Amino acid sequence: MPNLVYPVIFVAITALSVAVVCCAALWLMAPYLMRRAGLRGPADELISAPREFPGKKDILSDFTPGQATAIASMLANETAADIALVVSHMRRETGLELLKALPAGQRAAALLNLAAPQAADPKLLRALKREIEDRLYAAPDGNPSKAAEYLSAMPYRERKDTVSEILALDAGHGAEIRAGVIMEEDLLNMSDDAFSGLASVTAPEDVAPLLPDLPEAIRSRIEAAYTGRSAKTLKKKTAAASGKGRDASLDEFIRMVEKFSAQGLIPKPKPKVK
Repeated sequence: MPNLVYPVIFVAITALSVAVVCCAALWLMAPYLMRRAGLRGPADELISAPREFPGKKDILSDFTPGQATAIASMLANETAADIALVVSHMRRETGLELLKALPAGQRAAALLNLAAPQAADPKLLRALKREIEDRLYAAPDGNPSKAAEYLSAMPYRERKDTVSEILALDAGHGAEIRAGVIMEEDLLNMSDDAFSGLASVTAPEDVAPLLPDLPEAIRSRIEAAYTGRSAKTLKKKTAAASGKGRDASLDEFIRMVEKFSAQGLIPKPKPKVK
């Protein structure tokens, strides 16, 4: 009887080993077989996915695409190798924007250096990061357009009052800020073609609720911009509108003008010069 036990155990172990080898082979071949069948599975994802190293973070990855142009100007006198080193340790989208901002020749040289293997010294990278940060954040950051953006986000009444206060404090700089903000009086500087362009991209149903409370001079220009069936729809919808109040109507109409001028569909109204 003992003579029979050992052969049985040997056969069992051999069969188990063969099964393990077969399973491993099938698992390794699964992505290939599934691709042949037009399918994708978890194993295929693991093999095709880019390798990621936990805990690894590029030293220059904190910079954003919005800062890339400023960083590119800072690197104007650096070697192509140093520029390539900076780009290779940024987030991809930031590096792309930086490369776009470089002159063509410098961009080409940096890309050539990107293609060459290079060892990165962490101390050098940290020093580069500190230098970029010092120069980036030490640079003047304010400009009239930035102030105008904040003003444009305010409700119309608040915007109007704040513009008046700014002009009272500093007429010179205040005028530069005011030029970037659309106000009620600017709407009358719009040409007839601009009003017609606005009518072509704005449904009468969207404008009609604003008309009862808009200033008459603006209202008449809007009404004249619509023709045919659109004009009849505008008149009908305006008669049924309850109104939103003067400031609310101006605010909503100005935002329409801002939206379509930003998209290039109509020209931005020129500020009225007093």
